[in-house]
Amino acid sequence: MIFDLRNDVVSLSEEALSIPEFKTLSEMKKDEYQKIIDYIYFVYDKRSPYYSVLISDRKALVSWDRLKDKKIYKKLEKTPDTLLAIAKFNLINSTPAERLLEGANKKIEEYLKFWNDTPISSDNHKLIADTLENANSLIKLRNTLQSQVMNETQSRNVGGSEAKLFEDS
Repeated sequence: MIFDLRNDVVSLSEEALSIPEFKTLSEMKKDEYQKIIDYIYFVYDKRSPYYSVLISDRKALVSWDRLKDKKIYKKLEKTPDTLLAIAKFNLINSTPAERLLEGANKKIEEYLKFWNDTPISSDNHKLIADTLENANSLIKLRNTLQSQVMNETQSRNVGGSEAKLFEDS
């Protein structure tokens, strides 16, 4: 587990501090460090109450709710140390099926944005119909991936609790 959440305060676990990208974050100024780990936890951790929201909406929502700045995610997502920590967190914290599922969700989100930004006309009616058909296939794939992820999660559960990478002995 990379993050701990206690009394509405996010912190890095002891394990996280052994990972170079998170160690670098911990050496930043306290307020900058806290913003970054709050952001990463609430946007990318599966335990976050925001996790079911589409990723672009989640970034803006977390920026406003937690960091009180609607657009700070744009700055954070361009900061090299933050990007490295996000990439490492996603790699450590997800299986290949979960990464595929996240990719499918991002593509579905792109379709939604396209449809919201494109008025239907006689000139683009076929394009809209084709994208709806493609999105339908993508949704079926996403549903299959969701089932696989759910099965993986259930198979990782040991004795009613999730198995951890570093079990206490």
